Amino acid sequence: MRNAIVPAAGAAAGVAVAGPILAVAGFGPAGIVVGSLAAAWHSLIGNVSAHSLFAILQSAGMGGYGTAAIQAIIAAIGAGVGFLFG
Repeated sequence: MRNAIVPAAGAAAGVAVAGPILAVAGFGPAGIVVGSLAAAWHSLIGNVSAHSLFAILQSAGMGGYGTAAIQAIIAAIGAGVGFLFG
């Protein structure tokens, strides 16, 4: 049986890096950062539909409703990586 600590640590690390990953992409606490990848994406799509992927990422970057969803996804990825390589 595999050690459950490694996937749990991967999940925790995933949650810890969610905010910095969003910030690097340009989804900041005050909105989309000028000149960022998020700004370029926004210029391509125009008006943002409610609850679209972009809206969820923007919400997560600002600490809104998207935060839990993004953290859960990144935690699952982190747990999977921890399971595979732990």
